[in-house]
Amino acid sequence: MPEAPAPAAPATLSASELAAREWPALRASILDIAATLDRLDRLDAAAGPTEGPSEARTQAETLLRLLLENNDGNRARRVLERLSRPYDPNWRDAFAISADS
Repeated sequence: MPEAPAPAAPATLSASELAAREWPALRASILDIAATLDRLDRLDAAAGPTEGPSEARTQAETLLRLLLENNDGNRARRVLERLSRPYDPNWRDAFAISADS
């Protein structure tokens, strides 16, 4: 049976083409974030001043700051590192996974 042809390499997009292509999804994501922060604010306000901001709001603010801090091309990495657990060399024990699995 003959092999299927390899897919063509994707065409390189210019910055403006990429921005135009990604803008609708980016805009929707920003709107989702804004709406969620608004809901958290309303819930925090209902809880009263003694409660302070929710943990979710605090985490969201931290992640948003990571996105805006600098333009070094490592935003996704910084966010993923913030969301990830630190490496534990004994992770198999922690999750009861044998090395034979």
